[in-house]
Amino acid sequence: MTQCRLRPYARLLAFFSSHGRDTSRNSVVRKREVQSMGYAIHVTRRSPSGQTMPIALSEWRAVVERTTGVRMANGDFQATNPTTAEVIRILNVGGDVEVFFPTDSTWRRVFRWSPSGRISFGAPRDFELPTSIIRRLAAGLARDLNASLIGDQGEIYD
Repeated sequence: MTQCRLRPYARLLAFFSSHGRDTSRNSVVRKREVQSMGYAIHVTRRSPSGQTMPIALSEWRAVVERTTGVRMANGDFQATNPTTAEVIRILNVGGDVEVFFPTDSTWRRVFRWSPSGRISFGAPRDFELPTSIIRRLAAGLARDLNASLIGDQGEIYD
C-alpha cells in the first residue's frame, strides 16, 4: 500500500489520468482538456491585496454542516489500480468531504481540505456545464467561505 502525505491529489490525479498536461508557461487549458484529464480545482481565499488566506478546518467543517448534499468523510481514501492492483491510500486529515449523487443514491468523496488552508477537488467531466452538481456545490461552498474556485493554471471559475 502506498501512502501519500505531500500533495496527495497530485498522486491520485496522476494515477487516474490517461493524458499528459502541457505545463509550459504559455499553455492554455481548453474545455476538452479539462474534461479528459485529471485536473484539480481549488477553493482558495485571497485578501484584497491578492495574498492567499488559509481556510481553517473549523470554518470548512461549519460550512459543510450547513450545506445540503455534502458531509464530512470518515477514514482515509483508498483506490486500487485495476491494472497493477496497487492500493493507493490518501490520508484524511479531517477535512475530506463526500457529496451525495441522487442519480445512483451514493455518497462519493470529492473535496479534500489541506492543512495549508485550501480545499481541492478533481474537475468532473461535466464541470463546464451549469448543471454540474460538483460545480454548483463547490461554488456555493466557496461563496460561503468568501473564497473563489481557481484551477491549476490560475483560471477563476464562477
